[in-house]
Amino acid sequence: MTEPLIRNAFLPQQRGFPTDEPDLQKALYKSYIDIAQAVNYRVIGLFERVQTGTGEQWFNDGLSQNDVANLTRRQSYRKVVTIDSLVSGSYPHGVDFDSEMTFTRIYGTATDSVNLLAIPIPYVDFAGVDNVQISVTATDIVIVTSAAWAAYTAVLIIEFIPIGR
Repeated sequence: MTEPLIRNAFLPQQRGFPTDEPDLQKALYKSYIDIAQAVNYRVIGLFERVQTGTGEQWFNDGLSQNDVANLTRRQSYRKVVTIDSLVSGSYPHGVDFDSEMTFTRIYGTATDSVNLLAIPIPYVDFAGVDNVQISVTATDIVIVTSAAWAAYTAVLIIEFIPIGR
């Protein structure tokens, strides 16, 4: 069985256009569609404290992979939460989280601006002692730390697909 061809957001650097008007109109229309699709398929680089589209298009579980012509992809969304001190606790995310939601990424970074150090979240040190765990509940992003990270500020990011919306 061959896998269906999925278009990506690649645009040719050059394109020739016909000189006769009917063919030129068709070529311009196709060119516009190609550009619009390439722009719309890119990942959006906005990281906001409000729910924002990521630009990512995810597969749809309800359709066969062979049904590419009618493939309806699902849009994912991103929400950023910042905290002033990286300590164990629950931090409200403000997302309408229900049983139909699928998370695609849960991550972050923490920075100590005095000692000029930064860590990824989740974080596990080499010895397995100084850890930072991240998880999401219906209302909060939950941070569990096993060391003194209070001097660190953090940026926490959740990305998700609200199924059926």
